[in-house]
Amino acid sequence: MHHFDMNSVDVSLLASSYYYIYVLLQTPTGWFVDRFGVRRLFVFGSLVCAAGAVCFACASLPLMLFVGRILMGGGASFAFVGSLALIRLWHPSHRFVMLVGLMETSALLMTVSSEVYFANLLLTVGWRSLMLFGASCAAIICLLSYFFIANKPTQMVLEGEQQIHFFAHVVFIVKKPIIWLNAIYCGLMATVVNVFAALWIVPFVMQQYGVTLTQASWSAAAIFVGAAVGCPIISALDMHWQSRRVVMFLSSLTTAIISFYLIFISPTSYQAVITWCFAIGFCCSSYMFPYAIACDLVPARLHNITIGFTNAVAVGMAPILQPVIGWLLDTSALHNGSVVRTVHDYHVALSVIPICAILSVGISCLLPERGE
Repeated sequence: MHHFDMNSVDVSLLASSYYYIYVLLQTPTGWFVDRFGVRRLFVFGSLVCAAGAVCFACASLPLMLFVGRILMGGGASFAFVGSLALIRLWHPSHRFVMLVGLMETSALLMTVSSEVYFANLLLTVGWRSLMLFGASCAAIICLLSYFFIANKPTQMVLEGEQQIHFFAHVVFIVKKPIIWLNAIYCGLMATVVNVFAALWIVPFVMQQYGVTLTQASWSAAAIFVGAAVGCPIISALDMHWQSRRVVMFLSSLTTAIISFYLIFISPTSYQAVITWCFAIGFCCSSYMFPYAIACDLVPARLHNITIGFTNAVAVGMAPILQPVIGWLLDTSALHNGSVVRTVHDYHVALSVIPICAILSVGISCLLPERGE
């Protein structure tokens, strides 16, 4: 923002540009997994991520920043669906939700470590060096994927025949309203992580409590830690509780209540904020369930494509809601031609978060139970 003189909408669009190509590739990624195997996609994707990070680090114009973000989004687009495909191939189906939760935990814990560590490192080495470090991490992932990822043998079909099946399968999926509702629930609940924690809670906490960037970054880290703890625990409930719908309903309701409290009432101390941020991260963790529900709604041959479609809709909400919050923030803060952000302006903009949680409460009542 400071280096290229960007406003809130500009930086929201830059953050969201990662998701544009990511979302577009999610549904085809299910077909790519079946056609080429996870190993090749991970190797290729991590190389593209590395190239995007280098482009971002060397940017002299805002356009290069956007190109770098788009490349990173394109390379990362294979990661989630590919990982879920590996879980489905190598583990029994009744462990699917729990293992997805553990996978998300590992991702969130790495996010937490970078969230806190990079906030300190940023002040000493600068953002360009951090992005080059990200490129080197992607290169390491490429090597690890090449040597350690093992594809389970699958029967291949001719490319032309597979293409026809792909489009026919997409049409079949798009025509099912319950698949849309399931994906929307996932996106609404994941808003806490993908929008609130990923971008807006840090400036909000800095404004609300007058703390430093490093201190405020702990609030985002607390949400990631809460989700990291919550994902395997709430996912494990899927193996032991009869009603998946009840778990999702309670998760959505508590997320709505806590987000309203955090944004509009606000804890009296910064230390209390950390506790409540952990709580909201824990409670929103039911966004893992829709990936298992997606597999229950379609035949086995459509699992990868349906998971990709679900992830596309869910993640696709982030590049929509991030700029919406930025626009609401700047619009509310505009006074006599100048933008002066206050706590009230953040309340107006971040009202999007509890609204999403409230909507997910209603949708949870419409989703099927296990085996329906």
